Amino acid sequence: MTSDLHRTAVHEAGHAVCAFLLGVEAGAVTIEPNGDNAGLCEVIPCYHPRRKYKHAATMAMVYLAGAVAELLAFNDGVDDEIIAGGCDDFRKMKACCRAMGLSEIQTIRCQKQAARKVTRMLKYPPHAKAVESLAITLLVKTTLSWSESLEVMVNAMETAIKASED
Repeated sequence: MTSDLHRTAVHEAGHAVCAFLLGVEAGAVTIEPNGDNAGLCEVIPCYHPRRKYKHAATMAMVYLAGAVAELLAFNDGVDDEIIAGGCDDFRKMKACCRAMGLSEIQTIRCQKQAARKVTRMLKYPPHAKAVESLAITLLVKTTLSWSESLEVMVNAMETAIKASED
């Protein structure tokens, strides 16, 4: 049986790995509960007025990565929950799209594309290993700085790539 803390660690690790791979600035990653949040990966939303859809899509991937990581790690399967969603991350994603001027139709399209892309991204074995390693580290330390998170993710990906070459 999976503990809620383990699920939270995988969720936050998914956000962190996705942010790293997409070059989104981030801060601490924690599984310490805070208010309504079971954990947090501090991401710094990016915005460029002339490239609003691209940046909305990037942030949508980061916001959806937690739920996708959970579904992949716990074999829940990728289903309509990824698209429909009702948690705080989905609200943040929609608010980000609105703030960037996307219409409702553009937001829905962006969300669907982001869910497909982040699913492929996190299924890639070195990325999946990074999520797993970061989650395990979070279960031990509960909070990591971004530099500590980067070290765990990069080491896990390098190890997975080397193992696949042998």
